[in-house]
Amino acid sequence: EIVGSLTESNLLNYLLDNPTENGQATVHNIMGEAFPMVDEDIKLSQLRMFINKKINAVLVKDKAGKMHIVTQYDILQAM
Repeated sequence: EIVGSLTESNLLNYLLDNPTENGQATVHNIMGEAFPMVDEDIKLSQLRMFINKKINAVLVKDKAGKMHIVTQYDILQAM
């Protein structure tokens, strides 16, 4: 079960907001909402409905049941 996400932005914001407690936090306290789940057959043009400035990745479950993360960087590389 996916319960959240941890991005560089989440981590950096936490460290900047809490510089004296930076080593004491748990991942649970730092992570954001889980990335959206999309179908593996989604068209690249449709990803814009899911990926934006606040949500920088999506999760994809393939037919074999493996989970994959598609990030903004992956999209740029594909183009």
